[in-house]
Amino acid sequence: MESKVLKGKAQPLGNYPHVKRVGDFIYVSGTSSRLSDNTHVGAIQNENKEWELDIRAQTKAVMENVNTLLQSLGADLSNVIDVTTFLVNMKDFKGYNEVYGTFFDHTGPTRTTVAVYQLPHPNLLIENAIVSDVVENVQFKISNNGQSSSMLDFGLHSQYHPHVHYVTGFDGTTSLLKDILPKHDIQYNFLNFDIQGAELKALKGMEEYLNNVDYLYSEVNSDYVYKGCALVTELDDYLQKFGLFRVETKWTDFKWGDAFYIRK
Repeated sequence: MESKVLKGKAQPLGNYPHVKRVGDFIYVSGTSSRLSDNTHVGAIQNENKEWELDIRAQTKAVMENVNTLLQSLGADLSNVIDVTTFLVNMKDFKGYNEVYGTFFDHTGPTRTTVAVYQLPHPNLLIENAIVSDVVENVQFKISNNGQSSSMLDFGLHSQYHPHVHYVTGFDGTTSLLKDILPKHDIQYNFLNFDIQGAELKALKGMEEYLNNVDYLYSEVNSDYVYKGCALVTELDDYLQKFGLFRVETKWTDFKWGDAFYIRK
């Protein structure tokens, strides 16, 4: 086990490291565009003393900062398997997404993006936390392409993508979203789920907090791409209990796709 706080970088705001290695896995603490002098990339004060915030500049700075932290332990962005992004305003999603796409393509890490009420500083629009864990007491399996990693075994996935297979894994202690959300005083109405067949498990872990959600974008399955994964009809039935209904679905040729739910 190895932890690092890097000199010349913005220092942590509490008693935690920038980056930590545990076995074969590296965990990166929440990273923003804050500089070592506590100013922020993408935050400029105009002549009227008003702050002008640039999501594209902040996103680029965050990704570069994360890469530097990973390099301190012999890795880089190509080794990332999962990204969680917190945006202060979903109106910034387009700009953030454009810059993110210059660092990763569709073979890159899985990603979840959520809107939050605020970050540690009012000039921050984005903060990334990169994790390699899931929600439940399971062995999390890592695939050779990264993006297919899951706590579930492959089902039809092996038939459709025979070149993809699990290469390693680790035992993880899980948490429920209903326990995580209150700790961070997060205000939200949009969720984006892409967690390889475990979407319904995560949703059930939210319980009454789903009542705060007006929009949900989720990966869905029409057959058992992963063994034991929930089918889209099961998500439909569960989400309807909370007033969320599927209004759009985009399917691939491999029995999975993306669905958009809204509150009615």
